[in-house]
Amino acid sequence: MKSRCLTALRILAVVVVAIVALQRSVRGTTFVTMSDDDLAHSSTAIILGDVRFISTVADSTDQVDTRVDIAVEDQLKGTPQSMVTLVVPGGAVGAVRRVVFGTPQFHLGERVLLFLRQRPDGMLAPNALAMGKYTVVPSAAG
Repeated sequence: MKSRCLTALRILAVVVVAIVALQRSVRGTTFVTMSDDDLAHSSTAIILGDVRFISTVADSTDQVDTRVDIAVEDQLKGTPQSMVTLVVPGGAVGAVRRVVFGTPQFHLGERVLLFLRQRPDGMLAPNALAMGKYTVVPSAAG
């Protein structure tokens, strides 16, 4: 009986060491919900527009971002522009895929209302991750 316990402990130790040795870096996403007023007030820009182009870029194996070009129909806050490029963390390039939970997903031709913030590098990003993006759909009446 004692030898079975020792064998089981050895197997468990080997499994734990293997998991730790093979583990890649893991990061988490945390965000705090905010009211519509706080979202609007803390946004650098608020726009209504259509998704025109989506591309993914990788600066390194740890830094993968998706760039989304929006044709602006209406600028509700910020400097008026006809086209805005925003950056969303995550995406896939070749064999590298980075998933960031809480980020909004975009689709070509999608009509969106965006609450944007300016990142330290000067690029725009959805404010409060997915809370900064609303998909606009026509009503049943058109």
